[in-house]
Amino acid sequence: VHKEVAYSDSNLRIHLARKHKLTHVLYPSQRSRQQVKPQLLSADWKEKLDNALIYAVIKDSRPFGDFRKEGFQHFLQVVLPDMNYKGPHRTTIRQRMAALYGSYRTALIDELSSVSDIALTADTWSSPRRIHFVCITAHYYDTEFGYLSKVISFRRFIGRGFALRIRQFIRSELNKLKINNKICSITTDNAPSIKLAVNTKEFGIHIPCLAHGMNLTVINGLGIWWEEKKRASTQVTTDDEQEEQQIGYTNIDDEDQIYEDDIEINDSNCDDASDSELVTDYAYNEDSDYEDSSSEGSVEDEDSLSQHPHHDKFVENETEHALMPYSKEFIYILLQRTRILIKTIHRSSNIDKYVRDQISLKQEEANKRAKEDNTEPIVYNELVIDFRIRWSSTFMMLHRFNKLSSVVNDVTFTPRNIDGVESQQVLKLSKLAFSHDDWNWLSALEFVLQRFEESTTLLSGKTYQTLSLGKMILNGLKHFLSHQKPNEPMINHLKTLLLKAYEEYCEKNFSAEAEEAIIIASFLNPTTYFYLHEDDKFIKRAKQLIVLKSKSEKFASARLSSSNSTPLTSSIPKMVKKPLLAIEKFLSNCEALLPTSSSIPSTKIFTIQQEIGYYISSIEKETDFQEYWNKNQHYLPILSRMVRHYCIMPITSVASESAFSMAGYIQRKHRSSLSATTLRYSMILQNLEPHHIDSN
Repeated sequence: VHKEVAYSDSNLRIHLARKHKLTHVLYPSQRSRQQVKPQLLSADWKEKLDNALIYAVIKDSRPFGDFRKEGFQHFLQVVLPDMNYKGPHRTTIRQRMAALYGSYRTALIDELSSVSDIALTADTWSSPRRIHFVCITAHYYDTEFGYLSKVISFRRFIGRGFALRIRQFIRSELNKLKINNKICSITTDNAPSIKLAVNTKEFGIHIPCLAHGMNLTVINGLGIWWEEKKRASTQVTTDDEQEEQQIGYTNIDDEDQIYEDDIEINDSNCDDASDSELVTDYAYNEDSDYEDSSSEGSVEDEDSLSQHPHHDKFVENETEHALMPYSKEFIYILLQRTRILIKTIHRSSNIDKYVRDQISLKQEEANKRAKEDNTEPIVYNELVIDFRIRWSSTFMMLHRFNKLSSVVNDVTFTPRNIDGVESQQVLKLSKLAFSHDDWNWLSALEFVLQRFEESTTLLSGKTYQTLSLGKMILNGLKHFLSHQKPNEPMINHLKTLLLKAYEEYCEKNFSAEAEEAIIIASFLNPTTYFYLHEDDKFIKRAKQLIVLKSKSEKFASARLSSSNSTPLTSSIPKMVKKPLLAIEKFLSNCEALLPTSSSIPSTKIFTIQQEIGYYISSIEKETDFQEYWNKNQHYLPILSRMVRHYCIMPITSVASESAFSMAGYIQRKHRSSLSATTLRYSMILQNLEPHHIDSN
């Protein structure tokens, strides 16, 4: 394609010479200026290189213009000398992504056509620029019970009235993918709009996100953001709306301010800055973000933190300190003092350098001791500040802060020993000193929050069954919060506060259908079954539900097809694999009793009751979920059909929410605007395999 110019064919002649090697059509004056470089790359080889670079852009979320920058062009000249290969232009990449998106969707429809049961997670997100997005993720098993999770839709929404429009959008997407009759559940957070949107039987069982419930338990149970709640006390809000304000996932009908991610990315020297497309951001919950935010981010400015009405009284008046040790406001102010001190350290280059040097010395000593004792060394990290929008970040802040208590005490009690500290800073630091009781409270807070951090980590997996884990988490946390020790008054008080919130936001948040699904999934997952098989009440209820559900048309068909299956043998081959030790460690930390191994002789049977008995007799502690059901799906047709239906259901919406993390990451990498369409292509094509590009 060449630009047409009236009364002149110069551009056409240049085009013919460059693209078609017809140099004889050039004017003499053009020949002297035009040097047609030899094309040493074959068309096939160039196509392979282009495809590889496009795949790298998509898979690694690289800016479209990365490979046209000076540094990478030099790299291409070194590895491909005299080849005149520059890589695809960003416009070409966009065009190829559009074509790949269409072919990938077609392939996805074909793949899902053979899947019997699909569980969904859905979430909504509003960017700092008030642009609304909806993400739908599908979860299903392959023929060998391998767990698959893919983003199937990522779209921008414009306008208001979201609940009904989201419902229509989800319905439309399911129809396009031809999976509307295969949906067994949908998992969402507690935002009113998304809950209303999925409040229909056509999307299967609605499962509220347990991770959100646990986050609300911590936030409201301990009042770790007490001031935020006081500010909002003049407004009539629901618990769901409070959650959205506190953890950063906003209701898309809400008109309140939306906070951007505290991490700022500045890069003006980027070729992609001309791409006039939309920027969004999202907090990505990884340790690397804590490191990045250590000196930049804070949920509030230091000045505003110190303006709390009781702050000065708290740090200076011991009487005030003694009056409020068991209140939520006491916990809030103690945490605020921690945040202020960390912020103060980061804002002073002299103090920050001193703390970093002390951390290095501690790490050297820890490494030396570990080498002598032949053990793993203790790891000391820099101080960080927690964020409302990041789950478990308060635990991370306290974990690092408490580990460096001796360094913190040196900073607050003897700040004059630090080079370059001014008298004004000395006074401020001395006011922020922590007493022995303060440190005990901080240690107690860290201890109870660690159980919730472990729970969130267990539930945040995207490649394994989480609904069955939910039962373990609920049982473990309930046991931990309900059992108190007489010599731990601070921990006991925190447990009491958390238990009340836990019952409200976790236990009472599930419908009867969702509770039944959790019981069935926990029973049919060999790993979780082992830890629950001594609970007679649970086993009895699970058996009753399975027998009842097996009579439905969905599962009765599995019984009919089993008549042609291979007869059962007297025993199942022993399958030993590394156990999911995280569960056992979590239960042990919660001080819950661990079960003992047992076995029951198996029999050759086909009824649902006999399948249950056969399943029970074959479970061992180290039985692997995928390996077990892949080998026994023909022997246990009814139960394996239920496994595909119930065990695939996620108990958290992490999969969809992490998609927004990825979307924010992609746009930060571009450091420029991305259109909603291009962002959708980038998100959907994350699961793209190299052969998809080569075949298009």
